[in-house]
Amino acid sequence: GVRSPYGAPACVFNRDYERYYATLGLDDLFLKGLTVNLTGDLWRSGTQDVSSWGADVAQELGTKWRASIGTFFSLYKYDLFFNRESNDVRTYFARVRYKATDALSGSLAYEFEDNDIDQFHFLRMDVTWRF
Repeated sequence: GVRSPYGAPACVFNRDYERYYATLGLDDLFLKGLTVNLTGDLWRSGTQDVSSWGADVAQELGTKWRASIGTFFSLYKYDLFFNRESNDVRTYFARVRYKATDALSGSLAYEFEDNDIDQFHFLRMDVTWRF
């Protein structure tokens, strides 16, 4: 069978997975406003189990700014923009968020995605207005 780069058989067209995960979060680690999260995942089906991990580090920069870096794994990811699916996706990211008011915020993020098809770079910007 097909093997993923993470050592588990690749799942082709199978959505019959249950995902279990646990996250350990540590606030104010070494510095005030520094948060570290570590996540362990188990993707379980009747024919295979896939384990993975993720981590992120975030730092509050004053009262309005927050910067973060991290990585996470997705067993499969669907891209609506390109109308395609990829498997065994490892994503690395760096993000800066700005909270202008309680209702208005925005972020700028860079993502590097390594999947079964290729490697991709994304630059994302968003503005959120809550009402």
